[in-house]
Amino acid sequence: MSSREELKSAVTNKPPLRSSELAASVAALLAAMAFNHMADGYIERVGEHAPVSPDLILRHLPGVDVSGLYWWGAAAFVAFATVVALWRERPRLAYFARAYAILVFSRACLMVLTPLHIPDGAISVDAGVIHDSIGTMLTVHHDLFFSMHTASPFLAGLLFRDRWASAVCFGFALLMAATVLLLKTHYSLDVAGAFLVTYALYRLQRRWLEPRVRGWARGESR
Repeated sequence: MSSREELKSAVTNKPPLRSSELAASVAALLAAMAFNHMADGYIERVGEHAPVSPDLILRHLPGVDVSGLYWWGAAAFVAFATVVALWRERPRLAYFARAYAILVFSRACLMVLTPLHIPDGAISVDAGVIHDSIGTMLTVHHDLFFSMHTASPFLAGLLFRDRWASAVCFGFALLMAATVLLLKTHYSLDVAGAFLVTYALYRLQRRWLEPRVRGWARGESR
């Protein structure tokens, strides 16, 4: 059994979902999203006056307007992941919520620590139904490190136990990585960092946080 399969099997045998655990995990995710929203406001102000970083990869990439894919590709991933999580991973929803809370909170912190201006030649994605309805609440121009369009599906691919679901999510991650690079809305480091930081956080959660959560859950059930 591979190390990834061993890590996933540890969570497979966890006790049934408890409402208190799910409520606490969802609350942590909502708090992380609120913190990220505040960080977005800060980084948008600072980013306007921050330097533009040179990027060897972006310099040699053509700018391609795939803004529709930027929004609808992300929406398709969210829809797919939600359906699979409710269908195949219902007992692990609290675990999923904790994983995304860690990802969102960490990204907000790193984004604030690394303020940069959006790359030169970036193609605007400020149009369309999704942008006009909820997009302005989810993203700003200078929220760069790291790319959540890339990190979110990559994390789902690590979390899902079904290989087919993981494969689809990894495909979404690669598609979104290519999308933000072609749009030049992210530096190449933002995309590479999305994979590296997300995997590091995934391992940290499995090795350090989850054993403590399981201990808390066992203590609560006594």
